[in-house]
Amino acid sequence: MNDEVIRLQGELYKKPKTISENSVDEKWKWFKGCLGALDGTYIPVHVSAMDRPRWEGSATNAWVLRDAIAIRHGLVVPRGTYYLVNARYTNGERFLTPYRGQRYHLNGWNNGRQPMNPKEFLNMKHSIARHIYL
Repeated sequence: MNDEVIRLQGELYKKPKTISENSVDEKWKWFKGCLGALDGTYIPVHVSAMDRPRWEGSATNAWVLRDAIAIRHGLVVPRGTYYLVNARYTNGERFLTPYRGQRYHLNGWNNGRQPMNPKEFLNMKHSIARHIYL
């Protein structure tokens, strides 16, 4: 299954561009070196009978990410870069989650409320960057 997804990457995935040091984009300028945002996305797939016990009902974001990194020709995050990820992922090298226990979601910033501390500020900017306007 993974080989099929890899073969389709040119059609399915946008090649990330690193946020530059001199970025003025209000949404992204806070995240120098960032490649973009990863999020849990539902993708219907057919898993082989051999792999089904490993995935069925348990393919959490973090698990899918670990598998994507581990497979041959899988996801590579170049040194010095990272992705913004939601709180369901593990915060770690090359993956930046929001601070837990702090206001995060965009609706928490309605009515002109301002961050009360640096962690809330980062969470606000993180939430804005991950939010996609269609």
